[in-house]
Formats: sequence, structure tokens, C-alpha cells
Amino acid sequence: MITARTALLLALREGPGYGRELLRRLRLATAGRMRFAEGSIYPALHKLEDALLVRSWTVVPGRRPGDRARTYYELTELGVRVSEAHRADLLRVAAGLVPRLPDADERARMRRRIDLGAELSHAAGEFRVRPGKGRRGRAA
Repeated sequence: MITARTALLLALREGPGYGRELLRRLRLATAGRMRFAEGSIYPALHKLEDALLVRSWTVVPGRRPGDRARTYYELTELGVRVSEAHRADLLRVAAGLVPRLPDADERARMRRRIDLGAELSHAAGEFRVRPGKGRRGRAA
């Protein structure tokens, strides 16, 4: 599943936009298969801004009835790099180039290495010298 963050980064690659416009871009780009609520888009845009991936500015329209201020968002240089990485990842997934999952034997070997590491860590802890005590925690 694509997150709102990734979807917004990809939508903003087309250029600056405001919230509802970005929602329309996402709906069109996915032929309506993906829908994001405004309640998820705006917090995601604010987080992207906090992460310095997008910048925003507000445009205050004339004084016609019904006109509202709109906040536009665009990718920063860092945002462009991050969006390209997301795009490349999605293309790899779409092409079926996802990493293969380890088989049962590989998982068993990994589990054994983890268990051995835990045993080693525990044994090392037994030999640590504690302040005011000698080896193995006995009073010096």
C-alpha cells in the first residue's frame, strides 16, 4: 500500500499544488483506485514540510464571494531527491524486482545466529567488572 506521504511526493513531481488539487491528481493518476481523505493529506503535507521535503506559501485571492486563501506546496531540492527514490522503489516493485524472501533453511540459520549472539552477549555480561566489585559481581 502506498502511503499518503509517498503519494504526495509523487504528485508534487508534476509541480506545485494545493491540497484538493493534489487529491485530484492522485485520483486521476490511479484511475480512482486510490483515494485519500483530506484528513490524511493535510497532516502528511505538514509532516513533509517539517521534514524539509516541501515548502508552502499561501495565496490570498481577491474579495469575491466564496474565494478562499489556498496554501500551495512544492518539492524542495531534498524533496525531489526523496521523491525520485520513492519512484524508483515503486518501479522496482511494479517490475517484480523485489528482494526475494529467505527460505526456511535461511531463516533457521538467521535464527541460530541471533540466538548465538544473544548467548555471547549474556556471557560477556557475566564477566563485566562492576564498580566496587570484582569479576563476576563478587565483592573485591
